Amino acid sequence: PSATSLFEFVIHNKEGGGVAEETFRNKRFQIHARRVIGTVDLAVDLLEQNDLETLIPALQSLGTKHARYGVKNEHFPIVGEALLDTLGTALGDEFSAEVKEAWVGVYGVIADNMSAGLKDGNN
Repeated sequence: PSATSLFEFVIHNKEGGGVAEETFRNKRFQIHARRVIGTVDLAVDLLEQNDLETLIPALQSLGTKHARYGVKNEHFPIVGEALLDTLGTALGDEFSAEVKEAWVGVYGVIADNMSAGLKDGNN
């Protein structure tokens, strides 16, 4: 909830607290969601290819860009938890401990390198 202020497209429930369902139908939300999924997909592809020379600078650059939006290091664990919860829900029984561990590793690479970029963006 404390990170929702980072997103101009978030619509809050009028009843006080939480994100309204209309947010998920918002075109800006959908564009952002596709970009996030695209970045995760790119990270998986480049990790499978062992192409860290391409991946690491791209993630650091993305972190630098996100520093301008007010993203902080403390946001990364929250996003990681949301990603794992989403994958767990989507995959159900197929979200084994081994699959979860692999995704924790993927997200760790993303978060660590974007965090390094945040430092550059805040200097």
